[in-house]
Amino acid sequence: MENIPNNSISTLINQIFFHLTGFECKDQSIIRVNNEKLSVNGDLYFLPSLKLWKTVLVDKLNCNENCTNILQHCADIRHNELKQMEKINTNEKVFQSLILASKTWNLKITKCTLQNERVCLFLGRPSVIKTIINTVIEKGRSFGRNASTNENICLTFLPDEQSELTSMRLQLIKNISERILDLQGYCVCKKVCPNAIMLSSKSHIETTEDCKRYVCGVVKNSETNTKETTLTWRKYVYNKMETIIELNDQKYLHTKKQDINDDPFIRNMAEATISFELLAIKPSRPVCINIHTSGDRSLTNTKGIPFILYNTARIAAIIKKYNEGISNGEYPELTNIEAVDFSVLDDEDEWELIYNFIMGYSQAIESSIKHKPTFQICPQVICMFLSRLCQKFSIYYRRIKILTEGYKHLYSKLIARIYMLKALEIILQNTLAIFNIESVSEM
Repeated sequence: MENIPNNSISTLINQIFFHLTGFECKDQSIIRVNNEKLSVNGDLYFLPSLKLWKTVLVDKLNCNENCTNILQHCADIRHNELKQMEKINTNEKVFQSLILASKTWNLKITKCTLQNERVCLFLGRPSVIKTIINTVIEKGRSFGRNASTNENICLTFLPDEQSELTSMRLQLIKNISERILDLQGYCVCKKVCPNAIMLSSKSHIETTEDCKRYVCGVVKNSETNTKETTLTWRKYVYNKMETIIELNDQKYLHTKKQDINDDPFIRNMAEATISFELLAIKPSRPVCINIHTSGDRSLTNTKGIPFILYNTARIAAIIKKYNEGISNGEYPELTNIEAVDFSVLDDEDEWELIYNFIMGYSQAIESSIKHKPTFQICPQVICMFLSRLCQKFSIYYRRIKILTEGYKHLYSKLIARIYMLKALEIILQNTLAIFNIESVSEM
């Protein structure tokens, strides 16, 4: 979509696409983002088959009849530029030209390889890390927000007369969609405007010419596999709160047992857990819920809100301990971010946290509501993003000692890691805000 930040992965994909084809990118799906084994598989990759590239090009490629892949096409359109290079094969010439071109981009490519018929692209990590962490910390809560598209959009929902939980799901989908659209640069109208979308659990409803129908799945009882029509939102929240109290002595929560209804923390946790549960499934599909507290894994698995908030609090606690340690001389003060050597963040998990989640945040926002070829609401993308971030950070935290008091030779790495944690904290706060869930500093 338009108005994407210059240091986003989407911008990089557009730049690569233009360099290879000579045309603006209208479909980014041809260049894929890797999420794991980045040191081996590269940070991005694409299949070079020209037949495949022609399927995403609006404009016709004008290349000679001998071209069978996009690298040959690039060599053809950049003939004058590439003929000045050393006598190496066509692929290497194109790779060199791509690396050279990226020197003027915010995100720079340092290596290209051809592996198993895939072109794998590797980014210059230190410069990318410095650029993205600096940007996140500078922009804070506004990071990920696009410039205005000058387009209006309106969302409404039709309550389900039979199921209160289904109605609540429709409202939650509407609310999160409005926040995502706002981040994408759309003006979300509270009154009906020409570009209106009606969310409904029914496939057959009357709408105006300007209003499009968007059908969402119902909330089902997992035992009967039918629409849940008797359980109310209030009762379901209460059930969840009871489960949280039962888990009180386990690793997530340390609140003293008391009257459930008197504890706003427990209530907020329960409501946030249910909201996440109802949004983690693609809206067009039904959600199956367990109405009994026994067997409820939403509070103990590594994909749910308690686990996410636990890791958010863990990051906040590390930063707090670091700040307290500065005053008694345990840790050095943070140097200006411009002077930080981010090349010391050489652990593979650190790069995956930065690349997949700090850089990947903007991409997740873009993917959460798609506008072409058809309008699609995908809050499950943000749910998965949050879960994967916290799973990766939990692995990293168990393996790496971040606060290294008394080891002056590790201070440069400590400072770089604290800046990374500050950026991760902002990403977590911003993502939770999309769900209207407040971040926590302790649990």
